[in-house]
Amino acid sequence: MVTTPDIALEQEFVATRATLEAAGLPTALIDSLHDDYQRLCTQPFTWRRVLRNNDPNQAGVTERGMVLDVDQWWARHLALFRKITEPDSVAARARRKTY
Repeated sequence: MVTTPDIALEQEFVATRATLEAAGLPTALIDSLHDDYQRLCTQPFTWRRVLRNNDPNQAGVTERGMVLDVDQWWARHLALFRKITEPDSVAARARRKTY
């Protein structure tokens, strides 16, 4: 299933990126993750996790497939970037730089 980027998430990205710039923090990581988000919206990604037990003949191998919820993935990353621009985080970084 191909989706389009969520407009609210795009607006949140622009605001979060601007906040990072205003705080003097690097923006390369958020830009790179945004590129990944854009790509994943147009190219669905299936994540597979292989579970193995300790059976030496490998008969106990199972595989679970999951479709990545791209909007949820991106929303969680944006939340992390917002967290580092909160006043408490900024103050903690400033204290560390003075010592």
